[in-house]
Amino acid sequence: MATPSSTSPRLFLLFAGILVSTLYLLVCIAPYINAGDFWFVAILGLGFPFILIALFVLFVIELLFRSRRALVLLAVMLIGFQQINWAFGFNFFSKDFERVKEDNSIRVMTWNVFRWNEQRKPHGEESSRNLMMDAVEQQYADVLCFQEFFQPYSSNYPDNLQKLREMGYPYSYFYPTSSIMKGHFKFGMAIVSRYPIIDSAKFSFGETPHSEGLMYADIKVNEKVIRVFSVHMESFRMGKRGYFDGVSGRGGGAAARNTLSRIRSAYEHRSSQAE
Repeated sequence: MATPSSTSPRLFLLFAGILVSTLYLLVCIAPYINAGDFWFVAILGLGFPFILIALFVLFVIELLFRSRRALVLLAVMLIGFQQINWAFGFNFFSKDFERVKEDNSIRVMTWNVFRWNEQRKPHGEESSRNLMMDAVEQQYADVLCFQEFFQPYSSNYPDNLQKLREMGYPYSYFYPTSSIMKGHFKFGMAIVSRYPIIDSAKFSFGETPHSEGLMYADIKVNEKVIRVFSVHMESFRMGKRGYFDGVSGRGGGAAARNTLSRIRSAYEHRSSQAE
């Protein structure tokens, strides 16, 4: 016969299991719903690792109690195996990176380079540009897709397109979405290639100031033409006045609400952009 002292923890575990399982299953359906209409589910997905850990802890506790609910929690976890694989990336059987590619194949690299961190220079800090360029060269890709690509037209800054040409990428399509200092500094999207670019186009997403839109380049590889797309959707804009102040508590509730508003707005824009 169960005593009140033993019933209370089990009741707590029951309700905790129901709550966490519900949150977990909501996250599992996030990839199949419109993030613009169900933004709260999409935001919930950002906490998926923590929800998974909570579910696993409850599973272990129920297992120690030898409760049949442990099997239910295990089944719930298995339903979200796809999300678990996306979140943690199990690569036990994947091959190590090889510089040499297979015949009749091309390698495409995409990277949001955040202006190569060159904005640090005015503050007396060293940028990460050289290290990032080394990382690009080590991948030995045929086509490079860059977002937030920074291209200076000033003698005080190195020419990034020229550097890439020296690395073996003579063909490029650069579309600046922003320009500062009377056009001396431009940044936007770029597709750079070892093979000739025979056509290209750029499309804007409209009135979304923190997205660079979509672009493509038709690249002639031997006798075939391959169209490569690059896209930069609406940014979450998690700067120091947004996310970090809200989380650390310096901005209080207003900063936390501002952070939630930014995430919701970004999901709504990204939903229409994806369509």
